[in-house]
Formats: sequence, C-alpha cells, structure tokens
Amino acid sequence: MSKRFFLLICVLASIALIAAQCGGATPEAAKPAEEPTKEAAAEEPAKEEEAEEPAKEEAAAEEPAKEEEAEEPAAEAGATCEDPLGCVTVAQGDPIRIASSLVTSGPNETLGIDSQHGIEIAMDDFGEVVGHAVELQAEDAGCSAEGGQTAAQKIASDESIVAVIGHNCSSSCTPAAPIYNDAGLTMISTSCTAPALTDPASHTPSFVRTAHNDNVQGRVMAEFVYNELGLTKAATIHDGSPYAEQLQQVFADVFVELGGTITAQEAVNMGDTDMRPVLTSIAAGGPEFIYYPIFIAEGAFITVQAKEIAGLEEVKLAGADGMISPDFVAAAGEAAEGMVISGPDLNFAGGAYDDFIAKHETKYGGPPPSAFHAHAYDATMIIFNAIGAVAQTDADGNLLIGRQALRDAIYATSDHKGITGNLSCNEYGDCADPKIAVNTISGGEYVPISGAADEPAAASDAGGDDASCEYGGLIKSIEAVDDLTVKFNLCSPDVAFPSKMAFTAFSIHPSEYLEETSGTGDLLEKPIGTGPYQMTDWSRGESIQLERYDDYWGVPAKTDTVIFRWSSEAAQRLLELQSGTVDGIDNPSPDDFAVIEGDDTLALYPREGLNIFYLGMNRAIPPFDNELVRQAMTYGIDKSRIVDNFYPAGSITSEYFTPCAIPGACTGEAFPAYDPEKAKELLAEAGYADGFSTKISYRDVVRSYLPEPGVVAQDIQAQLADLGVNIEIEVMESGAFLDAADDGALEGFHMLGWGADYPDPTNFLDYHFGGGASPQFGEGFSDIHEALALGASLTDQGERDEAYAEANTLLMQHAPMVPISHGGSGTAFKAGTEEAHASPLGNEYFAVMEVPGQDTLIWMQNAEPISTYCADETDGETLRLCEQVSEPLLTYEVAGTAVEPALAESYEANDDLTEWIFHLRPGVKFHDGSDLDAQDVLKSFEAQWDAASPLHTGRSGDFTYFSAFFGGFKNAE
Repeated sequence: MSKRFFLLICVLASIALIAAQCGGATPEAAKPAEEPTKEAAAEEPAKEEEAEEPAKEEAAAEEPAKEEEAEEPAAEAGATCEDPLGCVTVAQGDPIRIASSLVTSGPNETLGIDSQHGIEIAMDDFGEVVGHAVELQAEDAGCSAEGGQTAAQKIASDESIVAVIGHNCSSSCTPAAPIYNDAGLTMISTSCTAPALTDPASHTPSFVRTAHNDNVQGRVMAEFVYNELGLTKAATIHDGSPYAEQLQQVFADVFVELGGTITAQEAVNMGDTDMRPVLTSIAAGGPEFIYYPIFIAEGAFITVQAKEIAGLEEVKLAGADGMISPDFVAAAGEAAEGMVISGPDLNFAGGAYDDFIAKHETKYGGPPPSAFHAHAYDATMIIFNAIGAVAQTDADGNLLIGRQALRDAIYATSDHKGITGNLSCNEYGDCADPKIAVNTISGGEYVPISGAADEPAAASDAGGDDASCEYGGLIKSIEAVDDLTVKFNLCSPDVAFPSKMAFTAFSIHPSEYLEETSGTGDLLEKPIGTGPYQMTDWSRGESIQLERYDDYWGVPAKTDTVIFRWSSEAAQRLLELQSGTVDGIDNPSPDDFAVIEGDDTLALYPREGLNIFYLGMNRAIPPFDNELVRQAMTYGIDKSRIVDNFYPAGSITSEYFTPCAIPGACTGEAFPAYDPEKAKELLAEAGYADGFSTKISYRDVVRSYLPEPGVVAQDIQAQLADLGVNIEIEVMESGAFLDAADDGALEGFHMLGWGADYPDPTNFLDYHFGGGASPQFGEGFSDIHEALALGASLTDQGERDEAYAEANTLLMQHAPMVPISHGGSGTAFKAGTEEAHASPLGNEYFAVMEVPGQDTLIWMQNAEPISTYCADETDGETLRLCEQVSEPLLTYEVAGTAVEPALAESYEANDDLTEWIFHLRPGVKFHDGSDLDAQDVLKSFEAQWDAASPLHTGRSGDFTYFSAFFGGFKNAE
C-alpha cells in the first residue's frame, strides 16, 4: 500500500570532523561530521569529496550519509596508541577487518541473510575506508544464547577485528554484549530489539543498535489492536527469549493502560511443535486477539494449530518482526492469511532505498528476504564513518584505530542520514529513527495497513485511518446524498480538487449507457453526453461531424454544425485555411506565424506556453537504470539551440518541468545549463566513457509543446552523437506510442510533452511523478511522492512553495527526463470569426464561435482523435473533441483557466478540504433524453476508480488521468 507521508524537511548541519586521539577520546571529541554524499552516488557510489569542499547539501535526500574522508587519517603521522581499551593496528596495504554475527542457518536464517546482504551492499557503496579495503568475517550466531556466546567468543579472541555488526536475536545479543565489552569491541545490532538491552539499569556499553526498541513496537501493536481493530480482550504467547518475553509484556502493559484486558500470558519453548495445550488454555479466557511475537518455526505451529482449537476459529492472530519471512508464510500456509504482523515500516523515505532495492535485486537476484536489511546497511555506514573519524597513522605508516575512541564516535552519531531515517545515538545505544508498521498477510504477501514514526498506530492527519484509504489513493468514498447531491470524501486535503474535477477526463456519462456498453464498445465512438454538441458521424481517417444539441441546459451553440478534420502537416493546415476549405487550424508552424499575421483574411491567436516538452528515459531499462547516465543527459542537450531553431516566438527553454507562470512551479534547484564536458565526465563515471547505443521514439503529431517533432528528433540525435550516444530514430503511430508510454514499454529515449489541464503544479508534477503516475519513466521515486503529496495537501502558498522546491530539487537529482522547452503556439482562424480564441489549456470551445454567414465551422487539428471516451485517453486532440460533447461537474472558463460551475451549479468544502459536496444542476438532459442525476456521477467515477468494476475497461483500461490525479485505483491487484 502506498502511503501519504508528510514531507521531512531536513536541515543539514556540517559538524567539524575532530580527530579523537587514541588516548581517551570523549564522545564530543570523536563525533563524526555528518555530510551527505553527492547525489550522483545513489546510482554508483563514489568516494567522498575532501574536507575542504563539502558535498552539496541538497544531495542528502538521495543517499544515506557517508562521511567525508581526508587523504590521510585525521591525526598527524607518528601517533601512538594510548586508548584505554587498546588499538587495532592495520598495516599499510592490509584490510580493515570487521565481523558480522548473524543467524545464517536454521529456521530463522532469512533474518540473518537479510542483514548480511545489507552489510555487503553498504561495503560496496562505501568502498575503501581511509584508504584501506574492508574485510568481513561472517559468523553464524544462530538465534540462541549458546550460539551468540560461541560466536562472540570467537570474534573477541581475534584482536584484528575492529567492530561487530550483529547479532539478530535478543537471546543471542544478551550474552554476547558483555563478551564484546570485555574485549573492548563495540557491536551494532541490526535487529536485537529487546528493551532491556538499552535500559539504563541493564545496558552494556558495547551494545548499540540501529533496530527499534520494542518499547515502541509493543505500543504500536497495542494501540492498533485497541484503537483501530476495536478489540478489548487479548492473550499473549512468548518463547522465553528476551525478545519475545519483553515485547509481549510491553504490549500487555500498554493494552491494559488503554483499557483492554489481558486474558492470558502463556509461554512455549523454542523447538516445541505441539502448541495445542497452550492454545486450549488460552481459549478458555475467550480472547479476541492473540499476540505471539516469536520466531518462524514456533510461530507457524501456533498459527496452524490455533485454527483447530474450539473457540479460537475467529480469533485474530498476530506476530512480530521475527516472523517477517517468506519461510513463515510457506510454513503457516493458508492459516496465515489475514493475520497481522508488526515490524519495521519499510516505506523508507528517499530515493536511496529505491536504489538499495535495485542493487539487491541485481546482486542477489531478488528482493530482500526479511525486514532488517536497511538497518544493517545503516549500521555498517555508521561504523565506517566512525573509523574515518578516529583513525590515526603511526610513524611506520600503520593505521591505529582506538577501541574506546571508536565506541565514543559511534555513540556520538547525530542526524546520520540513513535509509531508515535520521539516526542519532543516545547514551544507552539506541540509534534508531523508529518507524513501525502493522502488516496483514494477504495472498502470501506482507501488506502494510498502518504505520507511523513515534506515534505508530495513529493514521496521518489526512484521514488515512479509515480502511477505505488503505488502497493508497486520494478518494475515500463517493456517495449520493440525494438525487442531485454528491459528496466526495478524501483521504487527505486537496487544494486542487475543483481544478481536477473540471477536467474533461472526468465528464459524466449516463449510468445506463455505461452498463449497456460495459465501459467499452459503442462508448468509444458513439458518445452520449450533455454538451452543446452531439456527435452524429465519424468517418474514420477523414472527419467527425457534430450537431448542435437543442436541449442543451446552457447557452445554445452559435453554429449548427462543427466538423473536425486533421493533418499532421502544418503546411497543409495553413494551405486549407488560406484556401477557405477550413475555418480554423491548430498549431501553425513557427515559420507560418508571420505569414498569418501578414494576411488580412486570417487572424492569429497566440497561446501562452503552459506546457512542457521533455526527453524521457525509462530507468527500468539500461543504461538509464544508472542515475549518472540520466544526469549526464541533462547536461548534454543544448536546449537553446532547439528552441531558437524550431520553435515560434514566445517559446522559452525549460529550467523546470512546470511552466513558471504557474504559482509555486519554479522553486528549488533548476535543471542544469548545457555543459557537454560535464556530461562526458558523468558518462565516464557511470562506466560509459565511450557512450552507448539506444533509440529515440516519438509520434509524428504536432503539438503546441513540439511544433516540429521530426527535425527536433534529428537535432537531439546529432547533439548526443557528440557524446558518443548513437541513436536510432523510431516513429510510432500516435495511439500505440501513448499506450506504450503509459505502460512503461518505451525503450531508450522518448519525446513527449504536456499541456496544462489546469494551472497548478499538481497537474504537471503529480501526473508524471506522483504516487499514482504511470510507469512511463520506470518505477517512481518515493521521496518525490512524499513531497508532492504534501504540496497537494497544503493551502498556504508559501508552504506549498517549500514542498514543490523539495520536489523540483529531487526531480533534478533523479533526472527521469530532460525538460527542454515551454513552447509558444497558437490557433489561426478566418478573419472575422466571432469569439475565435486560443485556450492556454488547449481546450478551444467551439460553441461560442461563429463565422458570419455560415452554419458550419470546420476545424483542422494535428491528429485524429483516438476515441470519444476520454476517461481512458490522454491525447490533446481527443480531449478537445470530448470537450464539445461531454461535460464534467465543473469546467474552465472559455479561453482561460478559472474554474466555473458546469453540471454542478455549486459546490462547497469543509475547512480541511477533505469533504467536497457538489449540487447538480436540475433539468440537465443527456443527448439520449435521459435526466442527469447523482447515480450518473457515481457510475462515471466508479468506472474509473474501481479496478474491480466490470466497467473499468475503456479502450486500453489504463485510466491514466484518474490514477495520476487521484493517486490510484481501489481494488487494484
């Protein structure tokens, strides 16, 4: 489930890197600097810049923090070891040795393998530490006290080991911590979560963790059960391990504190297989909920056998992070379906986690097997940063790493930008930025149903606490208050909701006709709308004829008949206008503007450039899966050359994706200026010093954002050839091209663009890069999703500007496309055509136009419409046709952008913009004579919103606008 998170706006502080002397460094003296890496490191990690030139602040969102390194360790050569815990000496050319101590065999092995993978990817990303390679000694500590003790003793006996990552299980961590402490070692656990490990009364100084404290996890589950599920009677089971015993106790204490009753607290033994006696005892208390935060094997036996016990058949079963594994799902089978599991919330902020997952799939052939891989990655990075902060060089050139100094530096970690959040270690070793999710097992998958940071089980302020919002979209419900009133309830505030509702894709259709056509068939070519015109004929490949609808509810159309024709050739369109065979044309070529202005029989209507032309890349397909390659392309195209040579007056080059005329559009960091040398440098860094071969796809359709697609494609081909990028040009049929773009099926580059549907950043950014966007550029970026979700939910323009500044900066960093131009364009009509105009939204409205002495107006545009069911289309030529025939609840003013009433004569919203009520205009008739009512509105939206509806078909079934504007479909698989 995708979630809407409030944007975390982090103020990054550069803290001086103070080298701790081996003799008695304090936490303050050893505190490492927390500088984020260059953004480029997200795709292919690079060595940090030197201390004199810190990495750019804005890069922090892209990759977890890695400290800067000096050419030599911080202290002067000739240092000696005076550290109270001793020093590890690393000879020149020898590796720095660290150990991992995890559970990598037996029934819980996926827990340890998951962490091991996180460590190995961190090692790949960081590279050398103060000029030395890193060697990992991996030990299997099992998930028991005996295994933890044995592994710790082996590691502690090796004086070359600098630090330890692990263990996984609290039963293993508990005996290991004092062994490491005696040896002067420091461990960072990735998943030992027992509260006692960092309790002031029982904490061992050697123990640090990036995992959460189960004081948080237990509270999350208790609050979820009591507040969200509404259950008041619960039982618990533990297995005697510190993890399970302490976690269930936290749950029980909080549950009672909230007002619930604990009916039983039972124990089983690790290795038990017959859980029926314990379950029978529990059943006698009549619980509604059983929480057993134990491990895979025993947890699976409880899950299966609980279904066999009288009185427990309908009881809700629940576990915790020790059971987040495909092995548990396989062992428990169907019995696990519907149970709930608490654990780390893996919806981590930032593109770094997306990059981590991509690297994991490349390195290990699939996704991570359990829930603590990111915690292991962060633990490894913290250790490497601390080593870099305290290491010194002796007179012989050996590296000295003081054990106490290293421990102090780890404890001094503050605001470390990790995958799991911003980590800061307290004096008792808790470093986590704890985010806990509650998941349900559905179809064998762990599906998040609730998550939060320090106040878990509470939903966002946006209303996501309702089960109707769990699918992740904006719309919570749509209901008919009465025959002429419809209410939309939203999961989060949306200041742009009226502008979205005015868009043509959300026109209202007769409910009976939708059901009769099953959402496809005649609906695609024989529309029944409420507009001023009704369609009477479509001669495919030639023309479309519209006739005035005499029962129209509004001002009748001035002209009896409107005919749509089309040609992709600008010269032909102008010739037909000059010869009088058409009355108006769209998008004259740049060279024709002066011709039209010099002809007294014609009139030119310039159109403001509220559009964007961009060169897209799909990051799912090499080499564009490498962010450095995509960044190189942003430097490698001379936008000014394209605009100067191929665009009409009024066009400008693009520094941002959204036109700057739209409020809040041009905040944050702009895309870079043309710099071919920088482009070559980035390509070389990405491993493509000699360039690569690819193709560029486009449709041969003139649009206001792209007046001459063919020659622009050739110019881009020529420009990138100078970088060694060899491009094959592929021209596609318009509909096939758009479908392939929506499906993320276009390889190489693709040329596309966008014209404003309404003047708000949500229209440009959310549609293309929001949580509900199509996979045109490959998988989306979670950090951009969060910034955009916040921007859409705010009403204060200053606060919105900050959110869009963050989104624009991240967009520049991730570079899924290169914004090239905001194209000026226009329309041209016969001189004297009344109310002729060019709309900034490209939705010219022919009902107000009239050529004196004519009862027909002939319009020629760039391409033939694709269908007449615009709910499932994105093409501008298609939408313009629909705008004459069908209508939404609201509309845009003629030749403007202001929202006006249409089928709804009025509307209002509550104060937090989550409830919108629309009052339908009485007496409106569809072209078939039927009356408009609330059911037509509900059915029209159901067809798009509900992926399980039999009406969710259309031409392609993509319904791209709905998903992009409203965050996705409910009931989507």
